[in-house]
Amino acid sequence: MNYTSFCYVRDLLVSHNVQPILAVVPDNRDRALMVDRYRDGVWEELRQLQSEGWHIGQHGLHHLLLQNDAGLLKLSEVSEFAGLSYERQRLMISEGQALLQSHGLSSKTWIAPAHSFDENTCKALRDLGFTNISDGISLFPFMRFGLTWIPQQLWSFRKLPIGLATICVHLNHLGLQHLQTMQKFIQANKIISFREGLEMAQTLRLGAAAQAGRAAGDLAFKCVFYTRMRQHRKAKGRSA
Repeated sequence: MNYTSFCYVRDLLVSHNVQPILAVVPDNRDRALMVDRYRDGVWEELRQLQSEGWHIGQHGLHHLLLQNDAGLLKLSEVSEFAGLSYERQRLMISEGQALLQSHGLSSKTWIAPAHSFDENTCKALRDLGFTNISDGISLFPFMRFGLTWIPQQLWSFRKLPIGLATICVHLNHLGLQHLQTMQKFIQANKIISFREGLEMAQTLRLGAAAQAGRAAGDLAFKCVFYTRMRQHRKAKGRSA
């Protein structure tokens, strides 16, 4: 992890009373994530942030993308989990869960590496006591496979006209311009916590008519999202 970027973002969020969700890899073995040397106090710092209301999400186990499987969302062609058996996935998730607990961190929220996981992942998560997934292409939180999904559909700082938008920020990739854009966005917009997102999910389950209207809006949003994603990949392929 780029610790300099982490400190900048941490201080920025604290100064604006923003309590985000942190994706924590229990036992990172992905060399691409090893930007800075290991810091002895990192687990203590994460415990402190959790005590201050920051939400911890279990981000896989080792972050090794060895499976060639796009999973449920089709956002990536590789995965740490999708394609593996239920038994294997449950064992891996349980191992990561135990590691986080050994460091004093508790999490009932799952964040899959590369946004790739499948129905076996969801079943294993549910059986291990997880209740939430931070992922999915939708305008609003929803229930699927017995889990509450808080959608994650943005990778840059911009507003959606309606719905709940979650922005994925990779600290290792943040340059000065990205950090400045992030600061301006936070200063200009209301950022809710992951806990507030879960509370919104509970509220949105009420009312069949409203649910039907959101489903229609979500369908249109997904069509636009995946169409643009295919166009982007096609254009990227031409420029390579």
